[in-house]
Amino acid sequence: MHDSIGQIAIHESGHALAYVLTNRPFSIVTIESHQLAIHGDGKSLGYIQPIMPYYHNKASYSRLTPPEFFQIFSEDVTIIAGYISQKIFSGSKYFDKTGSKT
Repeated sequence: MHDSIGQIAIHESGHALAYVLTNRPFSIVTIESHQLAIHGDGKSLGYIQPIMPYYHNKASYSRLTPPEFFQIFSEDVTIIAGYISQKIFSGSKYFDKTGSKT
């Protein structure tokens, strides 16, 4: 469980910033329980809803076009950004490996 709502907000804001910096659109980012009941998986304490679907055919990176590679790279950046935000703002030398999960 997370220490505070602030840690969850930092985690989700890291995801949101990565979406903005990689020019990937999203429709909602929330830590509000009402919104999580609608959009979440029942385990997350925070949530971001991407508009573009993730690229699922990651079997052969060598055959990707530059736009496909950038899409996969930007997905990876948006995923790890929550952990990185927590690391930067918490001052801890360890990552919270649960992310925004309960």
